[in-house]
Amino acid sequence: MNRQLSAAVIASFRDTDPAQQRQQLSRFSARQWQENFPRLDASGLALYFLNRLRSIEVEGAIPDSIMAKLELRHADNEQRTTALFEEFARINAAFHHAGLQYVNLKGFTLVPDYCPDLSLRCQMDFDFLLRESQARQCQDVLRALGYSLMASNDHVMEFKSHAGSIPHVRDLYKARPQHAVEVHFCDDARVEFQARLLRRSRILSVNGIGFPALAAEDMFLGQASHIFRHIRSEWTRVSWLLEFRHFIAARLQDAGFWKNLRERAEQEPGAALAVGVALKLAEKAFGDFAPHELREWTVGSLPATVALWIERYGDDLLLADFPGSKLYLILESELDDGPEMSSTIRRRLLPMRGPARVTAVASVSIGRRFEAYRFQLRYFFFRLRFHLAQTPRYLFEAWRWKRLSGRLCGLDSDVAQAAPTQVAAEREARHRLQTPYRSLTVKQQ
Repeated sequence: MNRQLSAAVIASFRDTDPAQQRQQLSRFSARQWQENFPRLDASGLALYFLNRLRSIEVEGAIPDSIMAKLELRHADNEQRTTALFEEFARINAAFHHAGLQYVNLKGFTLVPDYCPDLSLRCQMDFDFLLRESQARQCQDVLRALGYSLMASNDHVMEFKSHAGSIPHVRDLYKARPQHAVEVHFCDDARVEFQARLLRRSRILSVNGIGFPALAAEDMFLGQASHIFRHIRSEWTRVSWLLEFRHFIAARLQDAGFWKNLRERAEQEPGAALAVGVALKLAEKAFGDFAPHELREWTVGSLPATVALWIERYGDDLLLADFPGSKLYLILESELDDGPEMSSTIRRRLLPMRGPARVTAVASVSIGRRFEAYRFQLRYFFFRLRFHLAQTPRYLFEAWRWKRLSGRLCGLDSDVAQAAPTQVAAEREARHRLQTPYRSLTVKQQ
């Protein structure tokens, strides 16, 4: 993966001069672009990037062969999105007919507030929120629609249709029979899944189809919590941050919304932290764009070590190759210093269980069953390589972080006891500690 090319793609979404964008993007060869396609696809930015090139009229900065591949991806995704929306409408109709009380999460509900066009998103599944008391009824409805239960726990059920078939990465943007559904249960302990969200839901309409969705403020907090949850895991799609930014930019002058949002967030423990982390990382990627009234109670209230983690490792997260890294465990240790955290980190560094089952093999032909086992084995070694590569890196960075955060905590203690004339100097020293080691700004060659 070419990190400079990945940085240039992310930087292209900043509000800079198109001539500068053209100069930065034209430095890369067709071969470099081709090698970076897996990263571009995994980040969710491929189609957004094509749209961005067109909007600032710098398509000529990209080799013709690469533009052709991007355009083919977009054409395929338009067909795929049409098929997905038909399935989305079919599931919603079945849920409504069964009398389920539910809302759609993410996906098609993000249009147009977070995504200007359905065809620009590479949607992977359908997400729903409903009460756990309706779980059995929901499972029966999905089974009647051809879905198999793949996994479940106290919080979520995961279903797939045509589960014995294995989609190929090369068909990422193509319409295919396999579909995935995640049904989340209401849980008042988690901001994005609380039961009250069902009572405050609204009806949205896309392509003439109405469906239940979250209220605007709840959707924003849900998006922030979703991003924050992934930041606290191995992989975060940069496109989620871009969509987050799109919404904020569109509502920039809507003072009433930001006032209502703050009031709503003050009722939810941890909401300000989630928004602050998501916003700070999005601004690290795309530059400052948020209104002061939002930054003040979110980014401005972040714990010093959390802000430092984003400054130190934000670029690593934004430029990571799939499936990500384990540097999030450093953040976890700052957010939760309880006695069980050490054992949690050990389990995530060296898992004793195999990876989750990604295919269903019951009631399929012998050939399909063999293919499923082979795919699962390949996935096992894929995850094994990830653990072998990322665990040593985490251990080294955790050692460096302990020294770095210790210096920051020392400064905080000194500032608390310093005379007023010393405060400015101490703040400047803290600023130097928080300066990122790497920047997404593309180096000129």
